Amino acid sequence: MRVPLLVLMLLRALQAFYNGFLPNFARLGSWNVAMFLMLEQSLHEAWIPKFFKFLGFNLLLAFGSSLSLFLISPAAAGSGIPDVKAYLNGVESPVFRNFFTIKTFVAKVIGSALAVGSSLVMGKEGPMLHAGSILAVILGSSSWFKQKMDAASHWGTYTYNRDIRDLVACGAACGVCTAFKAPVGGVLFAMEMSTRWRKELTWRCFLVSAITIVVVKYSISICVSHGHCSYLQWGSSHGELHDIKQ
Repeated sequence: MRVPLLVLMLLRALQAFYNGFLPNFARLGSWNVAMFLMLEQSLHEAWIPKFFKFLGFNLLLAFGSSLSLFLISPAAAGSGIPDVKAYLNGVESPVFRNFFTIKTFVAKVIGSALAVGSSLVMGKEGPMLHAGSILAVILGSSSWFKQKMDAASHWGTYTYNRDIRDLVACGAACGVCTAFKAPVGGVLFAMEMSTRWRKELTWRCFLVSAITIVVVKYSISICVSHGHCSYLQWGSSHGELHDIKQ
């Protein structure tokens, strides 16, 4: 029984190598070409003033990100993943009173956009996941949504403590799906964060993630067709080749 197990482990390792290393290796090559072109161009120009302009612009964006959190909602600081994970696993805390609000959503969107634009070492997975969870809580807490759910008796009784966490799981899946354009990855990430998972929640997360990726792709296609929005395609071969040509 050990030989098939070793063969299976070897196949998994080769699959991981193929799916992970080779695409990143090709992407690294395109980045090297882009950096070489930028270096060659900078040698013939006055690069010192441009460097300080770039530095000052990044510092301004970073300051704006911190200021937005300080003025609008300090609860938007951080990635938001630990808090969402705690909420999905049944933790009740007074901190959550300000964690799922409109002000926190606005501060999260503005702050994360400015922080990513300032070249800080941070990603968009946590902010997008937090933003999707906030929208889920706002929707599930509205009186209009409760009335609609109570009227749809064939869907069962609307239980706030249970169903609001299901909505947060769907919102988290949509956030990860938006950040990486990966609907299946969003569902698996939401499933990973939750210790309690119902079978009905699987297809619901898949449905909202599918709708999310359709909206994201359609919005990007509209922006690209009406202007210069190639940066929204970063991560794809089309976007990277366009950036190298520029």
